[in-house]
Amino acid sequence: MIDLVGGALLVLMAAVFLSMTVFAQDDTVAQIDTMERSIAEARRSLALVRANMDQSRARLRLNQRRMASQGRLPEAAPVDDYFRFLSSVATQNHLTVRNQIPLGEREYPGLKETPFTYEVAGSWPDLIRFLKAIENAPYWADVGYLTIHPLAEHPEVRRAQLTVCLFSVARPQETHASEKG
Repeated sequence: MIDLVGGALLVLMAAVFLSMTVFAQDDTVAQIDTMERSIAEARRSLALVRANMDQSRARLRLNQRRMASQGRLPEAAPVDDYFRFLSSVATQNHLTVRNQIPLGEREYPGLKETPFTYEVAGSWPDLIRFLKAIENAPYWADVGYLTIHPLAEHPEVRRAQLTVCLFSVARPQETHASEKG
C-alpha cells in the first residue's frame, strides 16, 4: 500500500510538474505572442509619428522661408511709396487730400516709427472704402488716431484726419571710442 501511495504521489507530482511546465509554456507562449503583437503595433505607431514629424518639419521649413521673405520689417520706412499709395487710394475713392504732415521719427529697441498726419475729405462710403484699402495694404503701418467730422461749409462731406505710423527696423547706434571708456 505504501508503494501504491508513493507511486500515486509520484504520478501526482509528475502531473503537477508537467502541468506547470507544459501549461506554463502555453501561457508563456501566449504572453510572447501578445508582446510581439504589441511591439509590431508600437513600430507601426512609431512609423506614423515619424512620418507626421517629417511632414511637420517640412511645413516648418516652408513657413520659415515664407516668413523670411514676407512680413519682415523694412530696413527703412517707405514714406514716399506710402504717400503715393495713399494719394492713389484717395483718388480712386473720390476723396480730396487736404493735408499731410510728417511728425518726426521715434526710435525704440529694434523698431523705428515714422508718424504723420493725413487728412482727406469725401462722402461716408468713399471714406469707408479708403480706410478699408489702408487696412488691407501690404505696408507695416498703423492708424493710431482717427477723427471724422462734417465740413462746416458742406455738411454732406466728411473730413477724416488720421495719424499713421510707418514702421521699420531700428539699427543699434554705434558706440564711439570716446563713449567706451
